[in-house]
Amino acid sequence: MGTDDFDDGYGYASPHVDDRPASPSEDDEGPIRGSRPVLPCLGCSVFVLLIVVGTFGITLSSMGFFVMGTAGIVSMYLKAVCCCLIIAMLAVPVVGGIIAADKLLTKLLASVAAVAVTVLVAWIFVVNPILDIPYLASPSTVELEDVSFGSENVNDSVFFKISGTDAEGRELTFDIDRGFADTWDPADGDAIVTYLPHSETVLSIE
Repeated sequence: MGTDDFDDGYGYASPHVDDRPASPSEDDEGPIRGSRPVLPCLGCSVFVLLIVVGTFGITLSSMGFFVMGTAGIVSMYLKAVCCCLIIAMLAVPVVGGIIAADKLLTKLLASVAAVAVTVLVAWIFVVNPILDIPYLASPSTVELEDVSFGSENVNDSVFFKISGTDAEGRELTFDIDRGFADTWDPADGDAIVTYLPHSETVLSIE
């Protein structure tokens, strides 16, 4: 007779019933344990979305769109966010490559080059937009004379520009939208430009 059986007095062994509650198995622990982590997936989705939207904005800017006004401001700060994400994404492999270099001179030159490129890119795409935040409510204004329009082709990208002379005789040039360049009357020799002073993003031209 096994240890889990007992005699009922008539010579028959009845099975012993264990009244203790069964311990929960891994399959019964609910959806929390077995579910995929939500926050990492959400973070990766936001990261990819920002990269895609930023790349799309850069492409449109290179075609002469989303350069001025509210669209230009949104495009500028999207570029800044994407630049920060790209720098953060490239930091680990770049630093790892520098550490893995055999020669000290190679490490030194690679470090200087990495810092120089990072500072230059950050200054253009990140620092200037940050410095312009206080001027979003009170942008700068300049009146130009002898206004002229032009365009530049750089690596299959077209940049439309307005140039003129301010009251102090300085030659100033601003990037403008393709649509604005098409509608501006060449007979108007004067223009009042409202812009952000650090990034020189044009908000309006009158």
